[in-house]
Amino acid sequence: MTAREHHLIPALNALPLAQHNTALMPQPLQTALQSWIQLNMSAQQRLLQTQHDNLQAWGAWLQRIPQISRANTMSKLAEQEMNVVMSAGQLASQQLVDLISLQENLQVNYSYWFSLHNPVAGQLSNKLSP
Repeated sequence: MTAREHHLIPALNALPLAQHNTALMPQPLQTALQSWIQLNMSAQQRLLQTQHDNLQAWGAWLQRIPQISRANTMSKLAEQEMNVVMSAGQLASQQLVDLISLQENLQVNYSYWFSLHNPVAGQLSNKLSP
């Protein structure tokens, strides 16, 4: 188990207790709570996967740095240094885009969840539909 996954243990241990307690709730509330828990767990898994992918990408980038010292001319050294710097910029840019895309996706998912489980929001969306 990794250090990142270690913080999930209390939440996962509490999940059966939460599911047991929801058995006493009215069915719509129980369904809403269970779907909320699933949505949050899915969001957390996607964020953890994104962080894992980012760490692997930076690890691969760091492995390129020792290769710079193998350059045998100043022009090759400058070229390799610039390639490493530019790849770091591209990597940071791509990771920012990935995080923003994840945030947008989560916003849409949570909005959809809310519209499904909030009667007022459902009535408004029905009135706005043609």
